Amino acid sequence: MKQTIRNLLFGIGAIGILLGAVLWFVGYEIAPYLFAVGTASYAVCQLTAQADNKDLHARRMLRFQRIAALLMIISSGLMFRGGNDWVVFLTIAAIFQLYAAFRS
Repeated sequence: MKQTIRNLLFGIGAIGILLGAVLWFVGYEIAPYLFAVGTASYAVCQLTAQADNKDLHARRMLRFQRIAALLMIISSGLMFRGGNDWVVFLTIAAIFQLYAAFRS
């Protein structure tokens, strides 16, 4: 996947995740759909990323990012159920993302 397409998907995903989470607490019905689209585009970016095969540190950080993307997908599914359980998975995913960002 080209880097420009990956950057565009990443931007759309970040905006969708943020809007979906904020609109959920405001009470809009469209919030889970925005969150799901954002999570899907973000997950595509993370799951198709390639790491340097020789660098163990880069592969480990990419693994953390992929786990975080899968946790966001679970969070998106839980958002459609209507409870606040999705917040737990989103928080864990954010912690994984923060760890990968600061360790890189």
